[in-house]
Amino acid sequence: MNYLPFFTLLFLVFLSCGDATSEENISQEVVVDTSVYGNTQFEVPKLIPQANALVDNWPIFQDFRGEALTLKNIKLEDLKIKSEKLLAHTDSLSKNIPDTLYSNAIQSRLTIVKTRIHLLKQEVNRGKTRPEEIENNLLEAQKAIETFIIQINEKVLKDKIDFQRKDDEQKELEKQKKARDSIFKLELEDQ
Repeated sequence: MNYLPFFTLLFLVFLSCGDATSEENISQEVVVDTSVYGNTQFEVPKLIPQANALVDNWPIFQDFRGEALTLKNIKLEDLKIKSEKLLAHTDSLSKNIPDTLYSNAIQSRLTIVKTRIHLLKQEVNRGKTRPEEIENNLLEAQKAIETFIIQINEKVLKDKIDFQRKDDEQKELEKQKKARDSIFKLELEDQ
């Protein structure tokens, strides 16, 4: 028996199937989202000088602020990378808050930032792109970052006011003590 025609036919069928799948792969176009997100005028709030002095020794915050500054006019692929980095930074921030800045308010604001960035990350990594949802989550993350930094400023200002109040109270107590001592001294002289 001559199997040559059978193998030739089988080979041609196999070869044509292989070509069909490669043609299908070539004909499938990859859809890339070229939209730009974060078209708002987002600016990270400035820290007051006293707060700036405190965060200078907090390098993770410096990295976080640097990444946050880039959350405008950004493409989807870059936003995926930025959201991942920001999420890692917020984890590190929450574990390493300096004692001078630690408060429930700052911890709460940081938790909100982390949640908002996590929601943004989920949205940008979703299989189907929903530009309105991505933009909304990005806007919410930007607001949370602004509020977090404003809270740092408020904490430093509150601490400064509290320190001034304590200092004023101490001076007042010393003044009253001097007045009492002088009155006591005068009474002793009169006797």
